Amino acid sequence: LAAVNFFLGCVGIVQVTRILRWQSQSKKETITEVAQQDAEEAARTAKGIVKDPEAAAGIVKNPEAAAKSALQ
Repeated sequence: LAAVNFFLGCVGIVQVTRILRWQSQSKKETITEVAQQDAEEAARTAKGIVKDPEAAAGIVKNPEAAAKSALQ
């Protein structure tokens, strides 16, 4: 399991690097600028999660009613 997680992490790093390179080439920005913008966006998202975690997680207020409606 640890090996799978390690390789999954490696794939994630490669994909993020590819995305950042593509974004920087398409906008003519440096990778550092793109990474900074992505970090700022992640920080805004995290603040929203901290402010209202239930809405962020999509928690249902009445799970029984949600289960019944899903079965219909």
